[in-house]
Amino acid sequence: HLRTVLPSLLRRLSLTFEAFSLRSQGQKPEVRPRILTLNRSTCNAGSHGTKYESQTNTGARALDEHAACLYIESWPLHTLTVSHPPLSRNFTKMLRSTGRLLLLALAASHLLLTAAGAGCEPSGTLRPTQSHACQDCCKAGQAYPTYRCSPPVSSSTRAVMTLNDFDAGGDGGDPSECDGAFHRSSERVAALSTGWYSGGSRCGKSIRIRANGRSVLAKVVDECDTVNGCDREHAFQPPCRNNVVDASQAVWDALGITGEEVGEYNVTWSDA
Repeated sequence: HLRTVLPSLLRRLSLTFEAFSLRSQGQKPEVRPRILTLNRSTCNAGSHGTKYESQTNTGARALDEHAACLYIESWPLHTLTVSHPPLSRNFTKMLRSTGRLLLLALAASHLLLTAAGAGCEPSGTLRPTQSHACQDCCKAGQAYPTYRCSPPVSSSTRAVMTLNDFDAGGDGGDPSECDGAFHRSSERVAALSTGWYSGGSRCGKSIRIRANGRSVLAKVVDECDTVNGCDREHAFQPPCRNNVVDASQAVWDALGITGEEVGEYNVTWSDA
């Protein structure tokens, strides 16, 4: 998938730099029929959204379209009037060289983001052989995806917040992994998907969860296991998704989320 998207990203940036370089010399960019199949009205209609997160052929085509639109939009409808002498050839060469260096830097950052977990895909499936009675428990024969990664963490990481009972006999199963203890519903605690749990490196630390126009600090006490599940240790529930913040009732209350909205809610979080 990376081999499909990365060349499109590079083509998009290359076209942009070439257009600006030619514009600095007062020259009109040559038309490229192979790529420039869009017209200005199509571009103005906003049909060329940037889709960095897509790693499919469709996403690659979207990047190509966006590159073409940037190329068109960098040149005005009317003849360019140059109010100053064209820039020197040396300066233009320097501009193009800088552009190439920036392309390499952006390509490297794209690869690093991918390695860090962007576009994290299932690592396998878990197919239990036995069903259990509870509503959310695993069903025999059903395939549940497993993950060994999570999306990269930022200052505003998108996640799905779920409700968990960390107390004895609750749906959290065994005691919390970080401290080997159970936690009351009145405590502001949370579990993170395996990739975000990061081998326990966030154990005992606070994260800030934002939703519903509010924010709250919650202490990480457990892992929301994205690899294992459907056993007693995990209360016979399927593996977690890779983008879950599993929070106690106290966290939901602090965010002012009540009633039918409790259960799953889109949030953002960051390290505190």
